[in-house]
Amino acid sequence: MNPLNFDIRNYKCTDSTLMQRSDLLVLFILRDIIAFNSRGVTTSTVNSFKGLVLNFSDVTTDIEFRGAITETVEERNAKRAEVMKDNVMIRTMVINKWGEKSGKYSLYGWEGMSEMADHDFWYHTRRVVNQATKHLALTGGLASEGLTSAMLTALTDKNDEYCQTIDKVGFAMSERAEGAHLRIENGNIVFKEFTRLCNIGKELFNGVDGAKYKDYLMGLSSVPATQEGDEFGSVSGTASHADNNHALDGVQVTLKGDDMPDLVLNTNANGIYSEEHVSTAYTTLIAAKVGFLVYTATIVIPPNGELVHGIAMVPDNA
Repeated sequence: MNPLNFDIRNYKCTDSTLMQRSDLLVLFILRDIIAFNSRGVTTSTVNSFKGLVLNFSDVTTDIEFRGAITETVEERNAKRAEVMKDNVMIRTMVINKWGEKSGKYSLYGWEGMSEMADHDFWYHTRRVVNQATKHLALTGGLASEGLTSAMLTALTDKNDEYCQTIDKVGFAMSERAEGAHLRIENGNIVFKEFTRLCNIGKELFNGVDGAKYKDYLMGLSSVPATQEGDEFGSVSGTASHADNNHALDGVQVTLKGDDMPDLVLNTNANGIYSEEHVSTAYTTLIAAKVGFLVYTATIVIPPNGELVHGIAMVPDNA
């Protein structure tokens, strides 16, 4: 289920197309304002409609929200890498001191840590710090390997900062969901008035002026054919490790199509990616993550339907 699909979009074109059609409709009505006056449509009505369109255009676009999410994901991934580096350092110290098969080593539970979801990784690092603190205090313990209290304090601070970046990603995703709601809400308001005004125009010029009648056919006669035929569906799925099926966050999923701008998504902490209102013109999906081979697949997005596509990422062991 698409997490952003909690509102119904009443228009089947892109937001930019609706705004362009609305601007054109304003010009048509002002040209024919005397005829529209007979139906109670005045320049004040037109100005109110222009205000609705302006409010719609001022809503932050999904591209901007996705960019904000990408920035927070990059910050989180960088901080996670720092925390992982310190975990590896302590792991090496424990192995050198007691061996990988020792009971002390098993207390840390490092196995599979690199594949853990973010909050699990953060919580587990706290466990590592707790165990390392105990082993630092032992006579002949990890101090002999170079570990210090200052190192553990630094790791704790990094881990806390990492936790904050996890929250920032969640907040950015929440902001995107709210932005989607506002865009659809404002778009539906514009479309409702757009439809009403077009219907008046059709009624005024039906059987009177064929050229003007066509101008008010929902604006379609004035929109390029490539846009008239656009159809949309939604895309979602989960990216996972091919060997153990663990969910992978931070996978960059790119949709490509002929004459279409790349649509770039990122998987969340649960490995999920999703997007609503995606053109059926997208036919290729590419997934990429550091440490894994690039994944490529041909896709078919069903009009007014949902494509659910799972991604199995193969580790790059080269």
